[in-house]
Amino acid sequence: MSKPATTVDLAAFKKQLAESLERSAKSAGQTIVKESITCEMATGLQVVTAAIQRDELPTEKEITTGVDLFFAYVSIANQRALPAGFYRIRLALPGYDKKGDVKVSFIDGKGKTVHTVTGKGAPRSLNPGTDDATVRKLTIKVSVCGRKKCFNLTRNGFFDWEYGCTDSNGNTVSCT
Repeated sequence: MSKPATTVDLAAFKKQLAESLERSAKSAGQTIVKESITCEMATGLQVVTAAIQRDELPTEKEITTGVDLFFAYVSIANQRALPAGFYRIRLALPGYDKKGDVKVSFIDGKGKTVHTVTGKGAPRSLNPGTDDATVRKLTIKVSVCGRKKCFNLTRNGFFDWEYGCTDSNGNTVSCT
């Protein structure tokens, strides 16, 4: 039995997106983790992101001053402050274990900060619970891994972030 055409078309589309983002990242001097690609599309909105490959977790100092964690194509209709294009996305968090503002900056190919937005963020609980009754927004999860730990970011909408670390077995651990 063959796959439905839509399944094949979606797989081919995802592969094309990943390859296009990878080529653009490479020409910008970045290496992405293709397996981490996310895509959000709606009328007037296209956002395709992937984690930038790193050998180690960002330090807490890097996290607080701002560190480039994603490479993305962003197109938002009627958004003059952020022209459609490819960007490095730099995040500045209040710290690994602190709640507060998350600053998201879009850096163009020339290294210029084109636009910055601020949202709220909170570290993940070391003992995460579940609440199946909670209505969720579109959630995007990305991990940036070193040899022993992964730094995980969860975006619940664009202005609500959760972050924290896991060990190689997926257990939630302290980032420090």
